[in-house]
Amino acid sequence: MPPGWTDPPPTTGVTVEAVGDALVLRTGADAREPFVALAAALPVEAGQSAVVSAPTVTGRTDFFELLPDLLIEHLGGSAGAVRVVATGAYADSVQPVPAARKLAEWVGQDVLVPVVGLMVAPDRGRLLPADALGSIWVTCSPDGPP
Repeated sequence: MPPGWTDPPPTTGVTVEAVGDALVLRTGADAREPFVALAAALPVEAGQSAVVSAPTVTGRTDFFELLPDLLIEHLGGSAGAVRVVATGAYADSVQPVPAARKLAEWVGQDVLVPVVGLMVAPDRGRLLPADALGSIWVTCSPDGPP
């Protein structure tokens, strides 16, 4: 593992479900349907897998530390890039860009991540920014800064 990573946190309580080429990460506190519908509605992008996280997962302080093992176990490095569709707010202590950069180094793939968490629109087919910053996406490469 790259410097700065420790043993991965337990994923107990996190449900992982494959929806087409996407993964949905949620807990028992999250309704299944909106996140499965969102994952199914995402456009398929060649060489890229999407990981949709429900707010109870996105809001964990160890959110980015959970992802390496889950990605390897469920995607097996099959994609050239991973788009993290993080719904809800990140924990206050989480800095998504540096964390995504570490994740990219660990999995050896580009990681696309929103700077702020996203909200699922009422029609369940669109994503909205969770705050006034808007939907800003950053690509972090395994061999350099975003």
